[in-house]
Amino acid sequence: MIVYVEYAFVENFVLDTMLLYLSFRAAKVDFKWKKLLFSAAVGAIFALLFPLLSLPDPLASFLKFFVGFLLCLLCFDRFKWGKYAFVCVCFFGFSFAFAGAIFAVYNGFSHLENGYKIDQAPVALVLCGGVGFTLLTLSAMKKFYRKRALHSHLYPCKIRYNERSVNALGFLDSGNMATRNGLPVCFVSPDITYELWENELAFSNAVTREEITVLTVGGEKTLPLFKGELTIQTPDGVFERKEVYFSPSAHIVSREYKILLQSCILEV
Repeated sequence: MIVYVEYAFVENFVLDTMLLYLSFRAAKVDFKWKKLLFSAAVGAIFALLFPLLSLPDPLASFLKFFVGFLLCLLCFDRFKWGKYAFVCVCFFGFSFAFAGAIFAVYNGFSHLENGYKIDQAPVALVLCGGVGFTLLTLSAMKKFYRKRALHSHLYPCKIRYNERSVNALGFLDSGNMATRNGLPVCFVSPDITYELWENELAFSNAVTREEITVLTVGGEKTLPLFKGELTIQTPDGVFERKEVYFSPSAHIVSREYKILLQSCILEV
């Protein structure tokens, strides 16, 4: 089998760059592109020299892992053990995942009688697979961190109005600054609105009931207000009981939460 050094170097350089980039993005650690590209170049050179070494299998495996740790270390601008360890875990995890994906794809389309080795996969397949793997991983990371950020702002809540009550998750929205008569205004989903205030919506006089005007994309909109009691369970297990205003919102549909909490509600 003929191996073109230039192609092998470019292939390994691109893959190491991809894996290092994904690892630092996943670990949320800042890096400088110059150091990352230099590290990827070191990894590519090692990949070219490694087949020339005659080493026992245990020592060869140790050397591969050692170089992997070294590549992660070379990218760091400000070294911290915790972040370095997390980057290394991500780097090896992505490396194994990508190798497994290429192995599975190539095996699915390969009809070689004697099987194959991963380093025999076509360069085009490896590079295209690397691009696809990067895009899919970045998309998955974005969804993961977005969901984690959402959950960090979710609180178990209980709304009480007269003799009725509803339990639901509330989302602490930094953009909701609405207040009325010195009390915070929280927005609730349509189903909670009708469960608690169906009679008030049907029979109350629009002239005498309290309302709030909000600015939306479509312009100003007037919404009814209902005063009730809100109990919020904070992360330390403490229950905060507040008297607040509630207003219906048609935008809180098919979400993990049903209450849009006012941004300063835990401070007032």
